[in-house]
Amino acid sequence: MLNANDQIVQEFLKACHEAGRAEFERSYQNLVYDRDKAKTATERSKYIALDVASGPGKSGFYLVDRETHQVWGIKGYGVPNKIAKHYHGTIEQFTQKMLTRGSDRTR
Repeated sequence: MLNANDQIVQEFLKACHEAGRAEFERSYQNLVYDRDKAKTATERSKYIALDVASGPGKSGFYLVDRETHQVWGIKGYGVPNKIAKHYHGTIEQFTQKMLTRGSDRTR
């Protein structure tokens, strides 16, 4: 079962974080990307919640099924949006996609 500290989860967070850096730094020159858009992984019973810093709190942006490694967009915090257009493949596939083409949703 996948854990938040597993190497592939940490690689995914890093790839996602770096994919959003250039656009953020162009748009918000007075903010610090690593502080203001830090990415974190939180283990839940069925999913690992992948979150991004958002002001004083955090917002969810993906959920990873701990058993199947499937990556889903979210409907609301902690709720996967299980329709086809919000399925991104497995965490391994999606990490490779982000490393080669950049993220399609980094917030």
